[in-house]
Amino acid sequence: MTKRIDLFDSTYSHFTEQVLDAIRKETFGEDIGLAFQLLDDVLDVSGPAERTGKPRGTDLLDGTVTLPLILAAGRDREVRAVIGRGAAPADVLPTLARVVATGAVADARTRAHRFAADAAAELDRVTAPVDTGALREAVRLASDRSA
Repeated sequence: MTKRIDLFDSTYSHFTEQVLDAIRKETFGEDIGLAFQLLDDVLDVSGPAERTGKPRGTDLLDGTVTLPLILAAGRDREVRAVIGRGAAPADVLPTLARVVATGAVADARTRAHRFAADAAAELDRVTAPVDTGALREAVRLASDRSA
């Protein structure tokens, strides 16, 4: 994560206040942030630990109810029960398998990609004289997460 933050800071530090204001007036930041967060939530359910660097199900164990868990809870009563009582370590992998089986992970990923597409569309509306290539790369990185 630190590498991505360093890349972000060094890539965008040259933007003028005019460009930053143009982006802030739109919903670019919100859309790219939601895309990134939703895909982080997807990775917590289905991402392999060797790629993400953390064990799956951290959010479930912590009691952090994310979009994939919310969607799955509406579709599967066992997922809903585990979330309601709080997950024990033995609950994690079977519950995550159920979350995936409900289609909640795919639906959350679709929503994340929709937010990323909206962020990219916001860049088309920036009228300040700027090359938005670096911001488009940020959208690509946010929406193409595997770790």
